[in-house]
Amino acid sequence: MMQKNKKTILITAPQHYRQRMEQAFAPYHEVMTAVYIPMIASEVSINHKEMLQWAGEVATFDYVVCVSRRAIDAAAQYLNAEKASQNAENAPSAAAFIAIGKDNEYMTEQLGVTPFFVSDEASPQGIANEIKRRGNYQGKRIAVIAPEFIGINEPDTVPSFTHQLQEMGMEVSRINAYATVATPLSERKEAYDRIINQEIDCVAFTSGGEMLSFDQGLKEAYGTDAACILESIHVACMGPYTARQARNTGINITSAASAYSSFDDFTQHLAS
Repeated sequence: MMQKNKKTILITAPQHYRQRMEQAFAPYHEVMTAVYIPMIASEVSINHKEMLQWAGEVATFDYVVCVSRRAIDAAAQYLNAEKASQNAENAPSAAAFIAIGKDNEYMTEQLGVTPFFVSDEASPQGIANEIKRRGNYQGKRIAVIAPEFIGINEPDTVPSFTHQLQEMGMEVSRINAYATVATPLSERKEAYDRIINQEIDCVAFTSGGEMLSFDQGLKEAYGTDAACILESIHVACMGPYTARQARNTGINITSAASAYSSFDDFTQHLAS
């Protein structure tokens, strides 16, 4: 009976998150099955001019915010290269390093730093609010290690974050540390066809970028938009910012996880 009611969840997150997602889904294998078809891919490049400059000047920043695990990977890659070239010690700098939610643990592993704080809300806006709450931020230099979206529109999360910091009176440097692109249309088309063929019970978006790539590819493949093929199935979002992007894209969501600091939070929401 349990098997009969088992739900099939389409996961659109990037491939480099798959192992973590599989671990998060493991406790719920009797009630739901995950199908992984990424909508976006992100890669850190070598000899990136902005990152080379940032790594050489990192000590001049008061704060460094890594907005994703790929941002942490990029920071580690370039800081390690800078240390090697300067024969420097392991500690990256006196700057206050901050990441989002559970990514703070990953940042400690990769960079060897203790997060300056872990914000109550696991989002860039949550970080800005915590900086503001602590005070003494006006005129401070802050580096935002972020993706560059190539060939697809950028969600408003990072631009809204940097704007909020600027409004607070901080000196903001956005560093585009890695490239985020849409996955091949042929791969995204597999997701669309499975939805159209009613093989999917729920589409689970973990970021606005996935959603924008999903929508853009659907228009290219079938001349229609995401709202059209998602209107009759469950659409779940990992947190309010992904849900906001859904509304901006014209997608009606069924639910948004209220806890979203980790994939464990999201899979628990999906299972419930």
